[in-house]
Amino acid sequence: MVSTSRWSLKVVNSSGETVKTLTKSGQRLYELPGVEAVNTSVIGVAKAAQPKSYAVYQGLDELSNIRYVGITNRNVTIRFGEHINSGSARSLLDYEVINGATNLTKTQARIWEQTLINQYGLQKNGGLLFNEINSIAPNNWFYYGIYP
Repeated sequence: MVSTSRWSLKVVNSSGETVKTLTKSGQRLYELPGVEAVNTSVIGVAKAAQPKSYAVYQGLDELSNIRYVGITNRNVTIRFGEHINSGSARSLLDYEVINGATNLTKTQARIWEQTLINQYGLQKNGGLLFNEINSIAPNNWFYYGIYP
């Protein structure tokens, strides 16, 4: 939390270019809309929000059959640990990021995930996957170039 009677805030993008400079008196920095993080090494400098990067991963059973597919924008090791500690059928799988399926937008990751769900099928529909739902609703597949 940064609070001061007068401050100046420079919002920069990932290249270090100034996006916006704000100067205010009597308002707390954390109350400003759009301020998500403060670079505490340089008082009054905040980084503009970065687009999230997604990865697509799979869970394999003891016979190396793909039994789960998912996406995450978080540390994959933490996400894999959550599955392993879930107490569900997914806890018995070995997880890995799919080769080439990193640094994706959320939409790209969802399309990749849905394509794999269609390929292997949901278990509740006679397929192999423990996934409970589609990543993209079937009536929207056409918009993303996905076909059954």
